[in-house]
Amino acid sequence: MNFKLKNAPKRPGVYIFKNKKEEILYIGKAKNLYKRANSYFQKEHADLKTSQLVPRIATVEFVVTGNEVEALILELNLIKKHRPAFNIDFKDDKSYPYIAITLDDEFPRIAITREAHKKGVKYYGPYVSAGALRQTLDTLRSVFLLRTCRDSAPGRKSHRQLKGGKITYSPCLNYHIDKCLAPCSQQVSPEEYRAVVKNVIDFLEGRGAGTLKLLKAQMKAASDENNFEKAARLRDRILAAQAILDKQNVAGDDGGDLDVFGTAFKGGYAAVALFMVRGGKLIGSESFCFQKKAEMQPLLSFIKHYYHATSFIPKEVLVSQELSDTQTLELWLKQLRKTNVYIKKPLRGRKKRLVELASKNAGHNLDFHLKKLQVESEKLLKALKEIKENLSLTAMPYRIECFDISNIAGTSAVGSMVVFENGKSNKAHYRKFKVRFDEGINDYQMLAEVVARRLKSLTKSDDISFKTKPDLILVDGGKGQLSAAKAVLDQFFGYSPHPIGQGTVPAVASLAKREEELFIPSRPEAIRLSKDSPALNLVQQIRDEAHRFAIQYHRLLRSKKMLQS
Repeated sequence: MNFKLKNAPKRPGVYIFKNKKEEILYIGKAKNLYKRANSYFQKEHADLKTSQLVPRIATVEFVVTGNEVEALILELNLIKKHRPAFNIDFKDDKSYPYIAITLDDEFPRIAITREAHKKGVKYYGPYVSAGALRQTLDTLRSVFLLRTCRDSAPGRKSHRQLKGGKITYSPCLNYHIDKCLAPCSQQVSPEEYRAVVKNVIDFLEGRGAGTLKLLKAQMKAASDENNFEKAARLRDRILAAQAILDKQNVAGDDGGDLDVFGTAFKGGYAAVALFMVRGGKLIGSESFCFQKKAEMQPLLSFIKHYYHATSFIPKEVLVSQELSDTQTLELWLKQLRKTNVYIKKPLRGRKKRLVELASKNAGHNLDFHLKKLQVESEKLLKALKEIKENLSLTAMPYRIECFDISNIAGTSAVGSMVVFENGKSNKAHYRKFKVRFDEGINDYQMLAEVVARRLKSLTKSDDISFKTKPDLILVDGGKGQLSAAKAVLDQFFGYSPHPIGQGTVPAVASLAKREEELFIPSRPEAIRLSKDSPALNLVQQIRDEAHRFAIQYHRLLRSKKMLQS
């Protein structure tokens, strides 16, 4: 492919590649849209994903912006909205946990959340390990005694009281065991409470020495007043705070804030390790692994998405490789931080060693991630081989489609189709059906209708998910459901006594819930697999997913019907 997009504007903006069905394949930004977009069609690409992308491009759309920073912001928002197939598939922001402090509340609370977009909330993260994060949060609450009640106003409904026409709250158990300041019962003023919240923020941003000093002063004062019980509680809080601070390894004596990004690449995958240095101390590290896809600079793409979601931006960002868009990135981060931000690849000294250490961590995590993928792949392959052997199939069931019916007394009946390819769910190929059969309760007829509508689409639909023939059709139920599905297959492909024909007819089987027995047309007796069988675990997972998907759609239709009535 060697041609030019002559109408492409020579200005900053965003380019959008689409296929023949107008589906978005890839979204990128450029300082000069004409040069960047045409570069895809003027040379052979060594990168596999890019070479797969270019032949699929049918149309290109351009959105011109005022400058590169506007283009960068638009690119991020469009990628987040459309999630194109050839852009790096970072986990959705909601999938990573954050620490959130609700600053807009009169009495702010601290909590773990997977949403990092609400105004008036300060976020810290994202973090990979939710378990370690919960442990840290529990420690912070024990040190700073912030409230744990979930509403924007403090107080629990079960502790609500009405006195003189005014609602008040009695303190919960946390107050009595010195785990909360009890703002619900006016035990502390908003100003005093906010001073504690500021200490929490300082602590999370690596400035915990002042908090520790204050707690030690309070402990000494309590001891001098012979209030040894209070002094003991303060001692426990000091030890908890010190435990967190001890994990913050010293990264330098300059007292600066910086983020360090190290990278590793292997087998079409990339890993980024992030070291967070606050006040000269390494307060945390996170690692992220993902497929490179068609991105030429995965680190640049990762940094853009990371700072688009997080709240704290340090003055200095260290990277392991030169970035092509450093100036635009610095301008954008400057807008977010309100002061200058510098992105550097250090060439010598302590900072270079930090980047090398981060890259080394990224390499270890990538090796672990690839090993994990390999183990999972081998486990799934073993399960598929077991399914093939136990169901007497002549081909491996690489694509399994499972069907289920959900209804109440025959009303609002729906069907679900879930798809597993190579043992993993392919949610883009899931489909749901409104059942047209309305002659009472007849699960067999409903199931037959849904399977028939799916099989009709093998030749009539342009949808790639429907044009792909399944290797195995699995239905939820026993012999009755199996017979209904088999009759539909006979109608479409001709009668065959075997579960699969000469590689052209999908196999069919059913899984009955009570005894978890499998049935196939060629055997009258049930097939019972051991409870620890990988094959049984996989078909159970597929069946349960079809059931969940059907129930979800049924509830949606039922709630709409109730609102209409």
